[in-house]
Amino acid sequence: MAASPESRRWALADYVSSGGCAGKIDAQSLDVILAGSEKPARGPVPVVGLADRDDAAVLKINENLGSVVTVDVIPPPTGDAFDWGWVAAANALSDVFAMGGVPQFALSVLGMPAALGTSVARAVIDGALACLSDDCVTLVGGHSIKSETPFFGLSVHGSTLLDRIWRKAGAQPEDVILLTRPLGFGVLLSALRNDPFDACADELWQHLKVTNRTAAEILREYDVHAATDVTGFGLAIQISDMARASAVSVHLDIDRVPVLPTAVRYAEEGIVTSLTEANRRHSANTLTISEEISSASGKLSLIFDPQTNGGLLVALPERDARNVISRLLDAGLTQASIVGRVATGDGHVVITTS
Repeated sequence: MAASPESRRWALADYVSSGGCAGKIDAQSLDVILAGSEKPARGPVPVVGLADRDDAAVLKINENLGSVVTVDVIPPPTGDAFDWGWVAAANALSDVFAMGGVPQFALSVLGMPAALGTSVARAVIDGALACLSDDCVTLVGGHSIKSETPFFGLSVHGSTLLDRIWRKAGAQPEDVILLTRPLGFGVLLSALRNDPFDACADELWQHLKVTNRTAAEILREYDVHAATDVTGFGLAIQISDMARASAVSVHLDIDRVPVLPTAVRYAEEGIVTSLTEANRRHSANTLTISEEISSASGKLSLIFDPQTNGGLLVALPERDARNVISRLLDAGLTQASIVGRVATGDGHVVITTS
């Protein structure tokens, strides 16, 4: 019997154990893999390179301008090939936005089981092209291979002014921490893997199919001290990286962290991703969690939830943050929120409740 359209729609999930950024190698293993690779190599010295562990590399073009370069590849987060391509593109663009850059060109990287045929691959590319077109980025080439495990992503190339690079380092005491979009994408994607027709789908895609372009464009008009995007390592690791790189402490108010309501409920029911526990373990030494917060809290679980195409996490002066929040809300990013404050310290993050 021929597969129904619904079955074809969700066949991609059968090829992978984890979808989207939950398919990343965990942070602790990555530290081991990359140990020693930061040593200077023969060749041009980057402005921002491997040793910096930032979201993208920056290469000097001239005295004023830099080239921002990144690559990001994910297994299918959904059974819909078009949506996979769209989200994978947005996820890759995010690294350039997180550096304060403007993405311009992209190269695609595609691995696809032969059994899925060319129509699925074509739909993935169409999804990516739609996202790139929305953000005025041109696909200029790429590479494809046959692979038993499907994967797709982009190498994105953009530009930035050298004196306007955003990095994880740079947060200053008395800054506030702003998060532009909600958490919970990983949990809801896991729920959809179990039940492709779960009622959470509309809630998820409303937030997941949004790029960080608008937020980045608004933020470039203000005094951003540090920035990153919330990806597969989750908010806890990303904010800890910012605190450590900036040699400050951060107080994160869990009640102010924007979340998808259904994701909180599902997390409390035990729906998590394959990367959640690894994220929790990796950040354990850099986090202090208030005793007032239950260890069973769904919202607490979501700070370890791997985000695919998550929002921007930014440190900036409070006077600027208030204006940014107002403009983000007007632009439709209705859950943007000031989630914490920066203080003197040694790279530690304290999670509190208001």
